[in-house]
Amino acid sequence: MIFNCDLSNIKRKLPKRWEVDVTKNQSTTNGLIDLSTYVMHMHRALLDIKQYYEEDFNNDNTYSIDDYISLFNLSVKKINKLLLNRYNAISSTNKDYEFDVENSFCTFMKFQYRKLNKKAFVFDKNSLDMYGFTDETYEKLLPLVNKIFMIEKMCSFTTRKFWEKEITKIENFEPEKPYKIIVRVITPMNWRSYDNSIVAHNYFKNKIYTSASLIDEQTNKNLINYAEWSFTKAAILILAYDNNSFVCAKETDTYSEEYINKEMPPIGNADFYSSVNLVDEEIKNDNLHEFFSKGLEIATPKAILENVWNFTEVDMKNPKVVGVISPNKKSTKYAKQFADEYNVPLYNINMEQKID
Repeated sequence: MIFNCDLSNIKRKLPKRWEVDVTKNQSTTNGLIDLSTYVMHMHRALLDIKQYYEEDFNNDNTYSIDDYISLFNLSVKKINKLLLNRYNAISSTNKDYEFDVENSFCTFMKFQYRKLNKKAFVFDKNSLDMYGFTDETYEKLLPLVNKIFMIEKMCSFTTRKFWEKEITKIENFEPEKPYKIIVRVITPMNWRSYDNSIVAHNYFKNKIYTSASLIDEQTNKNLINYAEWSFTKAAILILAYDNNSFVCAKETDTYSEEYINKEMPPIGNADFYSSVNLVDEEIKNDNLHEFFSKGLEIATPKAILENVWNFTEVDMKNPKVVGVISPNKKSTKYAKQFADEYNVPLYNINMEQKID
């Protein structure tokens, strides 16, 4: 297969080294863990494309989804040989210990170092924790991982068309009829704890990325940040889909974070990622915005809604608000303020969560 894709469009990078917090005796941005999680999600997403969109995908591509899956599997098998203890990779009867396509070295997340080829990594002398790949391993590993990054980017050119086709345009949106929309929940209370400093306020004011949810008439209660606050008032902003605003998505939390000029103010439960999870970046007003997420560019609407767990998450960049929903009676006045602010229609849909 010959890829025709501008490498500059791919923001993900395999780190050669990562940070170790000696005081906590653990890695803070373990590139191996991030890579393992990413590969696991990629494998699932490719199979989802085959399950839900095979014919449409193949009609839009020079290569079939089976071609991409085969290339992905081959790359993972080669990574397996580099990173796993040969005895365990070849002779183990327990698949949970194998770095194979099905498990995508998930067990590495639990630091089962005895299953790894320790000669492939460098370790911190103080904490005895790995902090990177050896020079020789990295040189062999990099083209294999870049190929997987390339598969995601190439497939995303088609999967974005599925979003464009399936997301209901606001002019066609009727709450009583079937729909698929991307929405963002606004409540009087911020769902994250953070200090009230000027730095924090400026950070939230200058953010360009936002987390939203994909819902339809069957899953309209599966909203990020709303289940917790469903007993109070809220405004549900309807966001327009376009290829420039869509970043990535997942059938559950993407645990996304945005850094501005390499910094983020203290925020409760913040996640820290390596460059494997750098999905997008943009320079705006001379500020570098970097967006890290566990979401994928090739996540698809049908797969997300079929496999939703608790809530879905769609990561967007500078999305346009095209409508507002009041999810319960007590929210009508609150939601109308946003509808007036954005000069968009207001809809009343019962999205009240049942509290057990």
